[in-house]
Amino acid sequence: MSPPNPMGFVGELLNRAKNEDARPVLHVGYPAPDVQVPGLQRQTLGEVFQIDTGEP
Repeated sequence: MSPPNPMGFVGELLNRAKNEDARPVLHVGYPAPDVQVPGLQRQTLGEVFQIDTGEP
């Protein structure tokens, strides 16, 4: 699955190489009844997301 053509800006926004492109990841379905999930703490948005304002 490839992103739609207008999403070319994503690579530029993320400073990725020209030969790389964005790929959406869709999680679908339900977990198995006997699934074991580790008790992880959710990270805050500030820990996983950074906005580049273009200023040094």
